[in-house]
Formats: sequence, C-alpha cells, structure tokens
Amino acid sequence: MKEVNLTEGSIFRKLIGFSIPMIAGNLLQQIYNLVDTLIVGKCIGPDALASVGSSKAFANATGTYGNDTGICGHCIYRNNICIFL
Repeated sequence: MKEVNLTEGSIFRKLIGFSIPMIAGNLLQQIYNLVDTLIVGKCIGPDALASVGSSKAFANATGTYGNDTGICGHCIYRNNICIFL
C-alpha cells in the first residue's frame, strides 16, 4: 500500500482523495434506497411502502451507532493497546 504523507503537498487534493470513496458509498446507498422504494411501491403497494419508509429511520440509526462504535473502538485500541506493539 502506498504511504500518504498528509503534512506535505496540496491539502485540497488529499481531501478529495479521501472523500471520493465516502461520496461514492453515499451515492450507491441513495440509488439502493431509490430502487427499493420503486420496487416496493410498484409491486407490493402503499402499505408496504409505508412500512419500508418507517423502518429506514431505525436502520439508519442502527447503522450510525455501529459505525460510531467501530470508530470509537478503533481509537481506544490504537491509543491503549498498539502503544505496546
């Protein structure tokens, strides 16, 4: 893997380089949500579409909690355990 030095060179290029995967992931998630809504709305009906819409908030909250917990866990691991390696 190529080592990236964040203290030298253009900040803008490095920021764009780090943000492109995040933007691509968000775009794919939005496309998935759009297709899911279209399929459920056309094939199953409005009641199913309402249930999909109401469960999205719970799914987003759960995903955010998992992501934040993972980031926190990594920081704790990195600061406390990796110092001895």
